[in-house]
Amino acid sequence: MKLSEYFDRSEFECNCGECNCDSVDVELLAVLNDVRIHFGSPVTINSAHRCFVHNMNVGGSEHSYHLSGRAADIVVAGVLPEVVQNYLEQKYPN
Repeated sequence: MKLSEYFDRSEFECNCGECNCDSVDVELLAVLNDVRIHFGSPVTINSAHRCFVHNMNVGGSEHSYHLSGRAADIVVAGVLPEVVQNYLEQKYPN
């Protein structure tokens, strides 16, 4: 199911393969769309929503934003992670 022009709900599913959790916060989706448009390159989501068990298995914080669909680990094609980080920190300082 398409959530936006650039992202499908399945991209936000927990990577455990068992729980089918796929929550995504609307603000997170807006930020990811912004990153896609700003850099003009595809954004790959490596990890988004995580169930509690998967989050603990990957060493996530017990209060991780991944648990509520408010975080995503991403890669922007052809863009250094530091460049993406700088953009996000400047545009979204909080």
